[in-house]
Amino acid sequence: TNPAEPTVEDQVRCGNGQVEFTATVDTNANTCRWYMTQATSTISATGLTYTPTINTTATNETTFYVESFNTNTNCKSSRKAVKATAFAIPAIPVLTPMSYCGEHQFSINAPASGYYKWYENETSENTLDIENNTTPSLNASRSYFISNAVDYTGISCESDRAELALTIYPVYEDQYVYDTICQGETYAQYGLNETFAEAGSIDRIINTVSSTNCDSLVTLRLWVKEIRSFAFDTTVCDTYTWNNETFTESENITRHFTSSIDCDSVVTVNLTVNKSVQTEFTATACDEYVWNNETYNT
Repeated sequence: TNPAEPTVEDQVRCGNGQVEFTATVDTNANTCRWYMTQATSTISATGLTYTPTINTTATNETTFYVESFNTNTNCKSSRKAVKATAFAIPAIPVLTPMSYCGEHQFSINAPASGYYKWYENETSENTLDIENNTTPSLNASRSYFISNAVDYTGISCESDRAELALTIYPVYEDQYVYDTICQGETYAQYGLNETFAEAGSIDRIINTVSSTNCDSLVTLRLWVKEIRSFAFDTTVCDTYTWNNETFTESENITRHFTSSIDCDSVVTVNLTVNKSVQTEFTATACDEYVWNNETYNT
């Protein structure tokens, strides 16, 4: 009695490589013979298992033929066609690092075919629950590892993983820096070159973005200290001593001092010097002479 055709399931795999067929036969057979075509007499393999190597092709399918065989009676069944399919492995995702200033959710576009699978690292087995290829809100830098997967009949094929590097840059609060200058001086720091003629508190914005192009408003608050000027008039006879200097002529004297706020203090003295006058005369009197409320009798 000829045996019945063996029971064998079609096989699928991702990419090029081997597949393994396993056959079962009825009681009228004790092995199987495997062929490359329906009509060939060349036996490719004998046994209940067969592990041919297949490659991805335009149709991805390779057909083999198998028959049940009894080595004792040389009886055989008709040949049965079985298929091995090698599906193409998707390309590794091309991912561009992304950055943002402050807490943010990052999103990437879905692949042209298939879908992305997100992982914690390069070797983790469990996928992450990332919906619509959008991360949860992140407040610190991190990386994800992403593969491209395509579902085929009976199998899902997945690429190697690519790293998606996500950088969160800090956002700075508004800051002030403080400095002082004397009225009339030029301030040449933080990129400024400005002369301040008026005293008082003055603000200048010296920075708006950080080195990572995030908002970073820095304001210079400059105290322009007043230069104080004083003037007074004085009239003296013959000589005038001031600031360890002696003056004998009328003039306007200007001197610069350092004030209590470390700026110039200008003092001007409008000086008038009157010269003393000495006059001699001869007077003749009888008995006594009175001059300047004084009496002379000798």
